[in-house]
Amino acid sequence: MQNGNLSLVIDAYKDYLINKKKVSKATLSAYKTDMNKFIDFIQDKYNIKVFTDINISIMTSYLLYMQNNGQKASSISRSLSVLKNLMLFAYHEKFIDENLADVKLETPKSDKKLPEILTVDEIDVLLSQPNDSVLGLRDRAMLEILYTSGLKVNELIGLKLEDVDMKLKVIKCHSGKKNRVLPLGAIAHDALEMYLKDSRDVLEKDNCDFLFLSYTGHQMSRQGFWKLVKKYADQAGIEKNISTSTFRHSFATHMIQNGIEKDVLRQTLGNSSVASVQVYLDLNRRRRRN
Repeated sequence: MQNGNLSLVIDAYKDYLINKKKVSKATLSAYKTDMNKFIDFIQDKYNIKVFTDINISIMTSYLLYMQNNGQKASSISRSLSVLKNLMLFAYHEKFIDENLADVKLETPKSDKKLPEILTVDEIDVLLSQPNDSVLGLRDRAMLEILYTSGLKVNELIGLKLEDVDMKLKVIKCHSGKKNRVLPLGAIAHDALEMYLKDSRDVLEKDNCDFLFLSYTGHQMSRQGFWKLVKKYADQAGIEKNISTSTFRHSFATHMIQNGIEKDVLRQTLGNSSVASVQVYLDLNRRRRRN
């Protein structure tokens, strides 16, 4: 059995996620957050230094700790999934001699809340908010592409110049090991064309190859994009509790309303299972009932 030092195993697992699983930066960051919380807990409460000291009782104790601290059922389930994947890796790499991934833990049932979406009219008003300034042209292009393509925010801000084909009117989206080509609608294409023509060169510094640039000339951050979404939502008088994912949820729901097939929507969103688009069918049914 290999040396099961905690930091050594965690570092080895992160290398595995990056080099073998090819996970996205966002996924890696989420995994690191959940793993670090678990490591902090077992070190503070049990003074554990090596993986071989982790057992079923400690896993159960951590589950109870999360429940008693008021974490949402969905967050607890996600954390346990991350930890089981970590334990499976540690077992296969012979850092531990017991497969703790097989431990049966009573995970709480998630209260599935339907995501907030915007109506088509609300989308239209929000998309009309950016002005024709350098930053306004950028913002309009970002919002148009986000809504009409169903991209995740990390996919949007991760786009590079080479991912855009203005002649074919498509963008290439990279998400972990999955790549997909998505069409640019006419309005999104025109907005992007104006940004590239009149805005991007003004913003660019240090030959940055990302498509959308911040005012400093570098890649737009997720937080920076969230701030501009909130600003334009406020300007549009939208009082719903929206997030950067609201555009993706709204896009998917509107596509369902327009009769898109579930599997086509799944492929467009980059999801692995048709079941993953069920929530948008539920949203559509709820709207019809209301």
